[in-house]
Order: sequence, then C-alpha cells, then structure tokens
Amino acid sequence: MIADEAHHNDGEVWAEEIYQILNLNDDNLLLAFTATLRLENKNLEHRYRHKIIYRYDLREFCTDLYTKSIETFSCDSDNHLRMLQSVVLNIYRQELANLNGVNLKPVVLYKSKKVDPSKENEQHFHKMVKEMTGEVLQALCDSTTHPLIKQAFNWFAAHDLSLDDVASRVRFHFAPENCLNANGDREVEKLQITLNSLEDNDNPVRAIFAVDKLNEGWDVLNLFDIVRLYDTRDAKNGKPGTTTNKEAQLIGRGARYFPFVLRDGDDRYKRKFDNDPDNKLRLLETLHYHIGGDSRYVDEIKKALRETGVLKEENQHVECHLRLKDEFRETDLYKHGYVFYNRREPADYSEIHSFADLKISQQPTTHKLATDSWRIDNAFSDEVKRHNVATETRIVKVADMPLHVVRCQLLHFPFFASFQQLRHYFPNLKSQREFCQSKDYLGGLEVVFVGEKEQLAHLRPQDYHAALRPLLEELQKEMEKKTRKYTSSPFVCRSRICDVFVDKTLNIPVTEPERIEGQKEWLRDKPWYAYNANYGTSEERAFVDMLNARMSALMGDRFSEIYLLRNELFVSIFDKEGRRFEPDFVMYCKRKDGELLTYQVFIEPKGEHLLLHDQWKEDLLKQVREENEIQELNTDKYVITAVPMFYNSRQAGTFYECMEATLAR
Repeated sequence: MIADEAHHNDGEVWAEEIYQILNLNDDNLLLAFTATLRLENKNLEHRYRHKIIYRYDLREFCTDLYTKSIETFSCDSDNHLRMLQSVVLNIYRQELANLNGVNLKPVVLYKSKKVDPSKENEQHFHKMVKEMTGEVLQALCDSTTHPLIKQAFNWFAAHDLSLDDVASRVRFHFAPENCLNANGDREVEKLQITLNSLEDNDNPVRAIFAVDKLNEGWDVLNLFDIVRLYDTRDAKNGKPGTTTNKEAQLIGRGARYFPFVLRDGDDRYKRKFDNDPDNKLRLLETLHYHIGGDSRYVDEIKKALRETGVLKEENQHVECHLRLKDEFRETDLYKHGYVFYNRREPADYSEIHSFADLKISQQPTTHKLATDSWRIDNAFSDEVKRHNVATETRIVKVADMPLHVVRCQLLHFPFFASFQQLRHYFPNLKSQREFCQSKDYLGGLEVVFVGEKEQLAHLRPQDYHAALRPLLEELQKEMEKKTRKYTSSPFVCRSRICDVFVDKTLNIPVTEPERIEGQKEWLRDKPWYAYNANYGTSEERAFVDMLNARMSALMGDRFSEIYLLRNELFVSIFDKEGRRFEPDFVMYCKRKDGELLTYQVFIEPKGEHLLLHDQWKEDLLKQVREENEIQELNTDKYVITAVPMFYNSRQAGTFYECMEATLAR
C-alpha cells in the first residue's frame, strides 16, 4: 500500500509523511511505505517537520524496485487496434507466467474520457471478443510492426499454441461476465469488493471499463495494461494538464508490484530483471500504458510520471552486450564441461522430538514477587530504615500452570502463536496443548518463584503471566539463533556450461563510464577470459588485472587450461541458512598431468565498504573451500571449491597466496 499522494487544504498541497515497517510473510522482509511529501506552505512545513520519523517517498520506493516498471505502448492506431493488441498481450502474459509457475490472472483497464463513449467502447469490445478467430489474429500478426506484439506471436508459435487456441482463450477470459463497468458512483460502490479483490483466484474479472472513478482509493496488483481510448490533450505552456496528471496517478496505482518468486531465494516483492533487458519474464513486472502516436502527449505523460517518481529519468542506462568469445565456444570445456551448484532446501526437523534435540537450554528462570519489604535512606546522614520480609522459593513447571494463562502468553509471541509455525520446528508435535504441557517441550521448563510464604502458597494468574513473559522472550531468542527455515544441499546439482553461461544484455548507469567501457579492447587478446567484456566494479576490474599479471605463474606446470567466466546471475549458490549468493566469477583450471581433474573455483571481489556487510558471503566461500567437494563424471573429476576470502585490491598479495593454496590439492 502506498499512501495517497496529497491532501488538499485551502489550496495548499501537502501530506504528512508516514513511516510504516511491515513484517512480510516468511521472508522477514522489511518494507517502508510513505506518502509523497509536498510542503509548499512554510507554516505547514514547520508544523509537520517534527512529526517525520523517516523519509522514504514514492520516487525512492520505485528506485528500490518495489513497483512494476512502466512502459508507454504508443502507436498510430484506432481504439479497435489498441483493444486487440491489449488482449493478445494479456493472453501472452498469462501463458508466460503459467509456464514459469507463476499463478497470474492479468487485468486490463480500458480508460475513456466520458461515460457515454466508455459504454460505446465496452459494446465494441464485446463484439470484437465474440468475433475473435484465429484468422483475425493472423491478420494482426501479419500486419504488426510492434516488437512486443511480434514477440507474443513468436512465443505462441514456439510453444505450439495455435492462433485458434489463442482466440478461444480470448473469447473465454474476456466474456461479458468477466468484464466490469465502473463508470458511475453507484456502480463503483456496488462493485467495490470485486474491484479490490482482483488478485483472488475466484475473481474472474479480466477487463474493466472506467472514466475517473478509479483514480483514487483503488489498489490492485495484477493490473498490467491500461488502454487510453481517446487522444485529447490538456497541456498548457509545456506543463501536463489536470487530465494528464490524473492519468499519471492512475498509472501509479497500476504500478503496484505483483509479487512472485521464480528461483530459490528471490525477493518476492522486488523487480528481478532490470539488469536483464532481453529476458522475456520482464513482462511479468511491467505495466504497459497503451496510447496513440501523438508524440506531444507521450512527452507530457512521461513528464507527469517522472514528476511523481514512478518513471525513471530517460537515458539513465546504456545497454551493454556481454558475449562469449568464439574461441571459447570451440573449447571442450564449453561444449562438454559442467558447472556444479547447490540448491536451497527446507530445513529438516523430522528427527526433532523435544527442546533437548534442538539443544535448547532448560535451566529454570527466576521470578521475584512483589513483597512488603522496604528501605528509606536519609539524604543528609547515613541513617537507613528498612523492613525486610522473609522470602522463600517455590519451583513451578509450566505444565502445572493454568493452561489458559500459558496459551494467552503464547499469543504475544509470533514465534509460538501459530501451531503451523511450531510444527515447522517440531513436526512430531500433535497439538498446542502438548507443546504447553509436555515435559519435552514448554511444559518441562521451570520457573523459580521468590516471595513470601503466603504468596507462594496462593500464586495468582497475574503472577504466572508476569513470570511467563520473560521466559518466552528468552526462549524465542534462543530458538531464533538455533533454528532456520531453510538450508542448502551439497553441490550435487549440475548443468552444462554451454547451457548456463550465455550471452546477455546488461543495463549499466551512464554515470559509470568505466563499467560501460568494460575493458573490451584490453580483454580482446586474453584467451583465458571467456567473455568479450568485464562490466564490473572497480574491484572486479582490479581482480582481472591482477589475474592477468600472474597468469603465467598460476598456469606453471600444473594446468593446461584456465578460463575465467563472469557470472552475471547465471549460477547461484546457497549458504546453510538458504541465502542466495551469485559470486562474480567462476574459474575453471584443468590439470595438465595425472588424473583428469578440473577445479571449479568461485571468486568474489568486494569493495572495502561492503566487507563487513557481506561477511556471510565470505563465510560461504570458506565453507565451500573447506568441504572441497569432488564430483566424478565418467573419467572426469571436478573439485568444487572457492577462494575463501574476498578479493580486495589492498589485499591482492594475500588473496593470490590464498588462491594458490586453494589450487594446490
């Protein structure tokens, strides 16, 4: 949820900034959402400045990839062609999602200027859908020059989906009962629940016809196409008009990201393909705004979108092409070699039957009851008056405490409140009652109450409540340290190098000219470097420089071949907590003599400012090096290993010694 952009008060546009941190599902992801802050009145700015906890506006929210990407889909076309293109794109998006395991029902919004034209557009749409055939789609396929529509038809053909099948899907999904008209106040109020549950599996709506009623108060994640069915403009003096700003606001609502996961360890709530512009799956995180070919309006809507922060400034990135060298493609390693990796797996607690199995401390905790003891100290002398009460102790097991009190306290701790969560760590647990009362679990823990004899003889429910809270706090902390939801497999997964390391197009910021240059000319005659360029950071370029200077010494009499491959998210490995890591480089060293032995070495350069932040990644490299797994394929042996420290130019010598030791098996 993103708060509305502004409120209106006496003509001044302002918004009190909000800071919310939400704990989202199993990923324990913290996201901040705020309103856009516009304080045009200095008095208002002074009044609300002290209430700002943290500034995180829409522009930063979009920059951090928590929204869909926005693309204008403009072409000289009438409303019929815009509608036709939108349904083709809708079916393509759904089929692409389903093929990749994403449960997605994409929705199209058809936007009209006035109510009567909207009703006419809706009638025309229903007629178009009813008459949809493979021949109609073939005519579009033959005539279109738009790259995205051509991509859709090519994809249908590549996946044996005939145009008759596509037409059948259009007729089914966009039947009149799956379309809504939300033009009047009465219609919107009546359909509010349906409009705000479009992501639900049992909500069949695929198309919505509207004028202005959905500009505010509407949140939808699976809106992927907005089709503008009019071509008027209202800009003045080069500034977007009221209508254009409303359209930008509507696009901002459609920009809510549709969360999904494609690979283990993916961030469900962020865009994943900004740096991979050739990846067709970018379609699942892109909102298309279909408009006419009026270049003036295109400029106006883009300006309005950039002002809200939804659309990035143009020319911020340069497309750079990472290509494998032809000579590397001809090598035996590329054609027949393998890359080995592990995968993320759910942590296995099937053999856990008690706290003792998890090595949870079962030492009793102490809780002191309030007594009638008191002490008075005179500030101007050493005089002290005191009244001491004799105290005793009583040990009480949690199993002997009132069950309803124990259950009530568990509700205060998300770690214990859900029985499903408990079953994850204790799969042999049969009920929450067993967790509360069994000596193997919570029931076996003890509290030492300290108080007067009479108090101990008649402990009250509030005494149990007060004693249980710190006990559960400590128990939760200990379990968080000793448990995890995921772990990793051994390095038993493998794929052919030729299937994993491929050509790729990257988006690199124009502010990083050295990355854009990519050492292309210098690497041209370096046969050990498999790609045409190194579009890396300064530390990654420094590492390649260092390796080149020491290549002869590294080869020596030991290796017949050494190849360094840049890992642009091609290969992922996981640590013992299931965290994903893509080391920047994978190096292959084929031994010259003796048994056929190839080292597969993970290498990660890292700037000094990230050394501590990414310590867990270095720990994973150390783990891979210590395990030094060997995989045998016929007569070939692979040693899966890693240089157990980050490369940093200040420690280049130490790193090289460490790398030599890694290859000294």
